[in-house]
Amino acid sequence: MDTWIDIAELKRRHQLDAVIEVSDHSLTPLRGGIRRGWHCDCHRNEQELTVFLNRGDDGYFVCNRCGLRGDMIAWVGNQLFGDGYNPRNYQQLQEIAKYLGDQISPVGGRGDVQEQQKGEEKPTTVATATPDEAWVATAHRRLLTNPRCDAHRRYLANRGIHINDAKRWRIGAFKLEVVLPVYEAGQLLAIVKRRIERKRYHILGTADVLFNADALQDSDWVLICEAPLDTIIAARELPGWAVVAPIAGCWSWPERYNPLLREKKRLVIGYDNDATGNEAAVFFFRLFSRTERLLLPEGLDIGDAWLTAPDFFRDLKR
Repeated sequence: MDTWIDIAELKRRHQLDAVIEVSDHSLTPLRGGIRRGWHCDCHRNEQELTVFLNRGDDGYFVCNRCGLRGDMIAWVGNQLFGDGYNPRNYQQLQEIAKYLGDQISPVGGRGDVQEQQKGEEKPTTVATATPDEAWVATAHRRLLTNPRCDAHRRYLANRGIHINDAKRWRIGAFKLEVVLPVYEAGQLLAIVKRRIERKRYHILGTADVLFNADALQDSDWVLICEAPLDTIIAARELPGWAVVAPIAGCWSWPERYNPLLREKKRLVIGYDNDATGNEAAVFFFRLFSRTERLLLPEGLDIGDAWLTAPDFFRDLKR
């Protein structure tokens, strides 16, 4: 049975400017902060700001090029459904409410969002709401069947991830993001949403979990990757290995796995060969006595290395 959606309550809990900021649009303060401007998605190449937001209890926006206008609900609706947005469509309103509940922190949480954006290796946001299994199933079905998700499928293919990988890991599509559910012991603990047009992501649920953590119970050979997408490729190419990755960046290591990892016979670090990855690798060498380094070509992650040389993992297969 459908639940009643209180639009006034949605507007009270979610400020328009906070929703826009989290959705990857940069805002430029204007007129002493009373108005703020950004580029409309239809006019990304314009040098001048085209969309203006007026702050207030009922914040609204207007684009002075294409005429797009409305309140916070209309802005999210246009982001999700484009020209197909209909403010009288209740199913669309349900999706808007779910988007706000899944992705956007309530009013008062904007300081946390800005703090987490300071570090490049941190996700844009970490929301604490409970991940929803039904939502994951819908996003997964959308990736596999929806013609509008061709860009998502191309993004994954360009990263070396096949359609069978998407099925195995239940990867989904939402807006301009690929969705990776994170399970442990059969329980959905987190959802990682990664933008397909730029290197930014955010997390719903807990960040204190490893992607593919259950594999640690099945193997004494462990490869730690820097990101979940790298894990998917390496796990496919290295049967018999436990391939895992932290979900909130290389400096977000969940220490609760340390006792289990200290029991493993072989521990290999597959972090990027850059300043951040090298520094994080040193952290592991100090933390665990039996640690090796899978040295990647400079400037490439595991996915790039495998695409460049499909036999990249041959030494680990021996």
